[in-house]
Amino acid sequence: MVQYPDPRVAVLIRCFKIDEKALDLYTQLRASDRDFDVFLLVDETRNPAVSRLNDVIRFSLDACPRVGLRYTRQDLFWMSGDIPMFFAKDTLRDHSHFIQLDYDVQFTKDGIGFLNRIAAALTSAGGYGLDAIVLQHTVLTPPCDWPFFGTAARHFKVVRFSYGPFVGLSRRALEFLHAQRQLERATLTESEDIVISEAFIPSHLVEAGFRCVDLEEIAPGSYESWDDTTSMRMFPLGLPLGAPINVKPAIEMVHPVYSVEDHFIRAIRHAREHGTLATLREKLPGEAYAFLEPAVRAHWLERIDAELAAV
Repeated sequence: MVQYPDPRVAVLIRCFKIDEKALDLYTQLRASDRDFDVFLLVDETRNPAVSRLNDVIRFSLDACPRVGLRYTRQDLFWMSGDIPMFFAKDTLRDHSHFIQLDYDVQFTKDGIGFLNRIAAALTSAGGYGLDAIVLQHTVLTPPCDWPFFGTAARHFKVVRFSYGPFVGLSRRALEFLHAQRQLERATLTESEDIVISEAFIPSHLVEAGFRCVDLEEIAPGSYESWDDTTSMRMFPLGLPLGAPINVKPAIEMVHPVYSVEDHFIRAIRHAREHGTLATLREKLPGEAYAFLEPAVRAHWLERIDAELAAV
């Protein structure tokens, strides 16, 4: 058993670009004293990340050989949220534990206080602490309609699931997962039929005897996905940054929340595909978007009008 006599926690904000939402979360988590360090973990596969910030760790498909892996599939980091953490682990040699958040996570109360509690749980028990805190941990059994179950079932006797927007891991757990990814890659066929991280992380760790708990044990009732929230009726594709968040009192973390620009890009694309641009146009001047500045609302009305004119 590995002991960390002087545990140090890194919070990693995983993002595909440094946009308004990623910077909002980064700034929020650096606003006051905290028991962790904060880093932006940025995917540069499609575009280099332009930033003057020092706390940026970069990863990309082309950079995977640096962590002993090689892939060609363009959806790699959507499938494998653990791989970016290998870049962070190898960069942050003095950190013993890592908490990864997707950039579209949003805290409803005191995000620093919430993560301080998670960091304390990870590093507790005289430095031994936990190896993993996962989200919505579930054992999956056949018949199972989750599209990634079949691949996972070929690798594990017991297939476990944990939701990807949040995970906390010890260094030794990350080292183990890193070795398992390297082994998986060495035996893959040309199809690169990898196990999605939502099954890879909990299935490997529990099977190997690591100390894993669900977030519910540490912070009961603290998380809610957009599928569960009452706000889904107003924003079915996720909340735009700045909109009121209406959730149950115990909720401290929700997902997904996008920048205003990303929200409208997604909403317009969805409306175009489903023939509902006029409905979106009618919704924009109403209560749902009352939080927007008039100039911002006018800009997106103009964009939607242009879309309607092109139909």
